[in-house]
Amino acid sequence: MNGHTFIPLDRLKPRANQVRREFHRIAELARQIEIHKLLQNLVVRPTTPAGYFEIVAGERRYRALKLLQQEGRLASTDIPCAVLGTDGFLENIVENVGREDVPLWDLGRAYVTLSDSGLTQVEIADKIGRTQGHVSTAIILAKNLAPAVIERLAKLPNAFPVQRLLRLARLVDDHGDPDEKSQQKLFKQMLESPGRRGPKPGALVSQKQTVWMRFESLKQGKQNRYVDPVYKPVIEAVVRYLSGETKGINV
Repeated sequence: MNGHTFIPLDRLKPRANQVRREFHRIAELARQIEIHKLLQNLVVRPTTPAGYFEIVAGERRYRALKLLQQEGRLASTDIPCAVLGTDGFLENIVENVGREDVPLWDLGRAYVTLSDSGLTQVEIADKIGRTQGHVSTAIILAKNLAPAVIERLAKLPNAFPVQRLLRLARLVDDHGDPDEKSQQKLFKQMLESPGRRGPKPGALVSQKQTVWMRFESLKQGKQNRYVDPVYKPVIEAVVRYLSGETKGINV
């Protein structure tokens, strides 16, 4: 996605009042950036002295970039950043979202940038003319899909079902980061059985999973099921709760 500015790494500074004090697995993130490049821009804002920028979102990525720089493994010290407070910042991102035919997880990166700038998912959805459910799904994929999986998805000739992408995105580690090995294993299984949907025959399905699948089917209008538009926000809220995206239902 366009809408970023390249800023020298030594001109970026961590936020002084950063609430987060622990940044885990920096070395592993550095390895991923070295292999797959920086997939999500840092969000920054101008500060004093002139020419320097404070990091609003992305300090963990910044620390990984600094590690690569210290070890002489950083290909370029010019870092793509979304700069708050510049003319046309939001408009530029929204315009690109509406114009480009890009994968859902790539759209999600733009939505994450808008979210980091202070917009809620409802406000983002309103600006781009899509549903909050669309925005929420895209953000989940952008944050939770492993870079190695995204790289393989980009090489597929056909679109990959969103429901399967969400199954992959649910595989995260104890820190909430993508579980790359588990995602790649499941992705391989999905590619080997493209026609199979849902659990294996004979597998036990929990009541929650059954309800989730039925609501997902309603939301997507499958099997000729008509849903009055007035109930769609309710169904989307229930699906997000059952899939673990939210801790409650708020319509």
